[in-house]
Amino acid sequence: MTDRQTLSDLLEKVRACEGADREVDRLIVEAFGTKPSGIPVCANILGIGAFTSSVDAALALVERVLPGWWWAVGQYSGGAASANVSRDGKRHGPDVMAPTPALALLAALLTALLAEEAGK
Repeated sequence: MTDRQTLSDLLEKVRACEGADREVDRLIVEAFGTKPSGIPVCANILGIGAFTSSVDAALALVERVLPGWWWAVGQYSGGAASANVSRDGKRHGPDVMAPTPALALLAALLTALLAEEAGK
């Protein structure tokens, strides 16, 4: 798994996004590119680098990185979105807010991973 500093830096970059960002997509591929077994985590998720622009790609990443975890995502009428990723429905704090659902899911994934890492 990716180290805590990398996750924290990536979360900061995701939070700074206002929409799709190819550089952040590349950093996500670097951070979650393979499991220790060598199996690609990001393979076949709508091509490389659709994470910040595609809800489907962001959700596929959540399900590959944290299989079996719960997730929720929503979008408000004003355009802002919120998301939460949790183990067995136990939330790691309030929903994460972002400009788009894809960015909210990515921020929620990183928040959950950092919370899990802190709990070890």
